[in-house]
Amino acid sequence: MAYFDDLTPHTYYKNHIGTFCGEHPEFLNIGWLEGARDYTSGVTDAALLIRLKELISVPFAYHYGFHFCDLPPCDGRGEHGTGSVVVCSHAGKWYAAPVLITHYVEAHEYRPPDEFIDAVLNHAYDNLSLLDTEEWDCYEKMEYWARKTAKSDEELIQILRAYSEKHRDGNVV
Repeated sequence: MAYFDDLTPHTYYKNHIGTFCGEHPEFLNIGWLEGARDYTSGVTDAALLIRLKELISVPFAYHYGFHFCDLPPCDGRGEHGTGSVVVCSHAGKWYAAPVLITHYVEAHEYRPPDEFIDAVLNHAYDNLSLLDTEEWDCYEKMEYWARKTAKSDEELIQILRAYSEKHRDGNVV
């Protein structure tokens, strides 16, 4: 996984997702950490960790391969993840974070910027609620996204089944 400073422009989605929610949003990096670099640490509210765990249960996008946490004492052993989550503040700022953000907060006391914490706890949209918006065209765009990101037919079915179970619409391929 690449390292990016918090609140810097995140460009990956601009090239892969196109427009959604009626716009082509700018994403800001949050929690793209690396063992050799300093990061902000501190106490966070338990509600943040609970909400982050909900968000990583259905990532916005899957990435190829896995990233292993290389923050001490993990040092590349143990916790790993693939993919990212997104959240939008009521001010319209979009944030992208790796699924490992939950591990970083819980095990390494990483403290994301306050504006991200506020967006997670009081969000306008996130990777779960995006699936419920009319502009997202629910299942059709979810299926399109799943087909572009799944690494196998089994993973595609798993993604679509998880979405269908969340929405109880029964549209599993």
